[in-house]
Amino acid sequence: RQGVSLRLAFGDCSSGNPCKFTVATDSFNGFSGTLLRIDCWVGLDDTVPLNLPSGLLHLTFGGTGLMEIPKNLLRNLDTLQQITFRRHKINVITEDSLSTINKGLRVFEIGNGDLDSLQGKPFQRLSKLAGLILDGNKISDLSPGVFDGLGELQRVNLRENRLMKIRRYVFISEHIKLEQIDFSYNQIRDIESNAFSNLNLKALDLTGNKFTVFANHYLNNLKRLDVLMLRRCHQLVKIEPLAFEGIVGETWRITSNYALTELVGDTFNGLHLEKDLVLDDNNHLQKVRENAFRNLSVEVISIRGSAIEDKDISKWGLGPGVKVVF
Repeated sequence: RQGVSLRLAFGDCSSGNPCKFTVATDSFNGFSGTLLRIDCWVGLDDTVPLNLPSGLLHLTFGGTGLMEIPKNLLRNLDTLQQITFRRHKINVITEDSLSTINKGLRVFEIGNGDLDSLQGKPFQRLSKLAGLILDGNKISDLSPGVFDGLGELQRVNLRENRLMKIRRYVFISEHIKLEQIDFSYNQIRDIESNAFSNLNLKALDLTGNKFTVFANHYLNNLKRLDVLMLRRCHQLVKIEPLAFEGIVGETWRITSNYALTELVGDTFNGLHLEKDLVLDDNNHLQKVRENAFRNLSVEVISIRGSAIEDKDISKWGLGPGVKVVF
């Protein structure tokens, strides 16, 4: 019962089948660890506190059959830094759902489950939150204000949900520390104007979404974006002119978009990359129109695996010293 971590599996973890199990309120007396993981437990009674160790830093529930976030269980955990729910059955998080969680929590993770709704401003009281991991759920919409109050937020992971649109005012000027947003493998077709206004991001992942046209207002007023991942968007046929104007970054990857057949004039006009622009494996990319790369600041453009017919790069509007790799 003494030690750094403890994992309790109340069921068959290989199959993920939970079973009912009763734990006495003094079961954790004497446990002085900082990490506790509870798997495959459906007999949890949230009316009875478990007297979990006050020095606990990371608490994980996996495959427990939880229908809602327990409240009494999480009381008095004043040192808790991260709480994780995986393989869960929680459908909704409201403004009351997290009311007993330590206000100093740094990471909240709930993934691979049934979550489909974030109501109101559910995370507002967790003002110290740096990481918000919501991957592998069924979330189809983010309402404006859903992340209000999170001035310390640095990372948001919404990978593999059902989002169809990114609305404005979801991310606001309050999120000045936000560095990474993962929207990969959703169903996103549209991004409202100014959705990322005034953010300074290190990484934005839009891989595997449903864009047909990447419009020139999707990233408008975004100040900095070190890494853009726009990959495997198999319905993407066009990137509009000036879609990236005024953005400063490092290395961008716009790759494996099989429906993309041409780059129009001024596609990358006004983009300033400190390293590389990678356009590899756009297998049906046949044409690069005149001045597609005009006013693009970059060291190397990699365009391997394309079907470009005319490779006369003198027409592309390249700046001096730019290296193109086919």
